[in-house]
Formats: sequence, C-alpha cells, structure tokens
Amino acid sequence: MNLIREFSPEQYASALDAWEWADIADKVPLFASPFGDVFLRSDDGCWFLSILHGTLTRCWDDVEELRAELDTPEGQQRYLMAGLAQEAERAGIVPAAKQIYDFKHPPVAGGPVTLDNIHALDFVVGVNVAGQIHGQVKDLPEGAEFSISTDVALGWAAIEVALHDLYGDTEPVGTFAPDVPYSAGGPDPLDAIQIYAPDEPRPHWHLVSFGMSELYEKVTDDPEESGWGIEFSIRLARRPSDEAPPKWAAVLLQQLARYVLAERPFAPGHTIHCAPGTFNDGPDQEADSPTELAALAFAVDPQLGVLDTPHGRVTFLQVVALTEPEYGAARGGNAAAVLERVERDVPLHIVDRGRPSVL
Repeated sequence: MNLIREFSPEQYASALDAWEWADIADKVPLFASPFGDVFLRSDDGCWFLSILHGTLTRCWDDVEELRAELDTPEGQQRYLMAGLAQEAERAGIVPAAKQIYDFKHPPVAGGPVTLDNIHALDFVVGVNVAGQIHGQVKDLPEGAEFSISTDVALGWAAIEVALHDLYGDTEPVGTFAPDVPYSAGGPDPLDAIQIYAPDEPRPHWHLVSFGMSELYEKVTDDPEESGWGIEFSIRLARRPSDEAPPKWAAVLLQQLARYVLAERPFAPGHTIHCAPGTFNDGPDQEADSPTELAALAFAVDPQLGVLDTPHGRVTFLQVVALTEPEYGAARGGNAAAVLERVERDVPLHIVDRGRPSVL
C-alpha cells in the first residue's frame, strides 16, 4: 500500500485552519501519513504534526533526512503507523483519494488505537476536527478528566469545513436560526440555515441547512449515514436591491425537515407538489407577484456533493423549483432527465420566481 498521502494546497489550508494554535504559520506541508499526520518544511528543518497526539515536533534537518527515515521499517511504524494501516486495508477499509484513516472515537478522548475504532474519513474534515479537539484540551494537566465541549460539534464542524472548501475565507452573510432549538422543544428541526451570497454564475443566495444529520454526537445505529443522511440546500436569485433572502426559503426548508421527521427522507430524484403560496416573496409571506413555480425536485448539490463526517455520510440535497409542466414531466422516475433539461436554462438550479417553464 502507499503509505504517503498527498493533497492539494487548498486541502492542506482548510485542514490546518484549526491548528493555528500549534505554530504552523511559517511551515509548508509536504505530505501526510495514512492517518492524516502532516509532515511540514520550514527554513530550519522538517516537522511532524501528530494528529493522534496533538503535537508539533522538529524531527529532521532537511527533506532528505526525513525521507531517509521514512524508508526504514522503524520510521514507517513510528510516523506512518504502517502496521495498523496495513491491517485496516486487509480488513477492507480503503480510503479514497481525498480520505485518510481516522478514529471514530478520538484517542485523545479515550478512544482505542485499534482496528475496530478505524474508519475512512475526508482528510480535511478529520484533520480540522482533530485540531479543534486538541486545541480544547492542550492546556489541561496530564491525566485530567475532561469532556469534549459542544463547541466542537463534530458533525457541525464537518459541514463548516465543506463550506470553507467551497467559499474559502468568505463568511456567511447571515443565519436563520429558530428562537427555541428543536432539542429544547422548538417546532423547527433545523438548528441553523447558513446563507452565502456568491455572484457566479449570477448573483444568488445559497442556503445550507444544519440539522438533518448528526451535528453533535452519534445517536443512530447506522455507521454509514449521519442521522437522516442529508442536509438541504437551495439557491435563490439575488436582485441588486435584496439585502437578505426571502423568508419563504427558510420556512420551506424547515417544512421539508418536519416532513422528513414525520414521513420519510427525501433523495435525489424525488419530487413533490407545493402548497399554494409556497414561493410567496412579499412581507409576511404575502404574495407580491405571480409565479409559475409549483413543485419541488431534489438533486445532489453540484458544488457541495456528498460529505464524509465523523458520524457518517451526508448528502447535500439541493431543493429545485419546478413549474407545473416540468413537474408533470419529472414524475414517474423522470426527474433526472427533466432537471438536466432545466439546468440548460437555469445554471445551478437557481430558483427564480419569474422564470417561465422550459417545457
């Protein structure tokens, strides 16, 4: 097996964003171990960032010395955990190109460094989350008892990392959040809906939900899926005069979340007819202009895709608005073909109340 993992500068930047406390600012990533440990170079030598232990150590004078040690069985075992990686591969756990081996229950929080605690996880997510956890506990005395703060909600952090991969250092322009969380008895299942305002391929709002997956801890029995296995997204046309997205979009996502909890989850290709007034865009949901939009379809968000999190897989499910003729054509398993046709005229399926049917 290949014991050296290589990633792009952008992936390293996102992964190491949570490790700024470890004094890595002047160091350049070289490559990673199968478990996400990062080897870095600086003017005074080469360094080893241990994701397992949360330590940064200068171990070699130069890259040649580093590579020479990693060519030895002893170096491979010490820095690459070669034996455990090979054991995992023999057990059928094989990371994809963007993945590493990760521990389901972090060793820093008492998880065992054993095969039964290993799974494959996105490199950026695993390393970033580990940096947040180690940053919390780094100043505790050895042997001190602790619990990981809910400030490091592993599922939430994984979604934040995915959004950072897409939007870089651009912060969300706003957040819809219920006054009373669902866990405290509130009516809205989504804990938050983050809002971004990209300009390409045309100005629009991009809303992404937090709440259909397991944001805080693993509670379901399915190790492959996080919660319902989805988070919602929707894109809405943004006019120059708009200061915020219309309220109906957040209302709609919360309604869809309630439907999932009461009935069944949505999946790519599903369609559903909307109640009259769903797309109303005036104050207090009073319609101020007619629209031909009448239904919804669901597709994998083309920019966010599918995410591996510490709690399982999450598919970002984009909500697409259809006109009545489009909805009729999409029913009966034809949604993929209809959505492909719609996207020729509607890039990224940006919802525009004023658009006509493409059929």
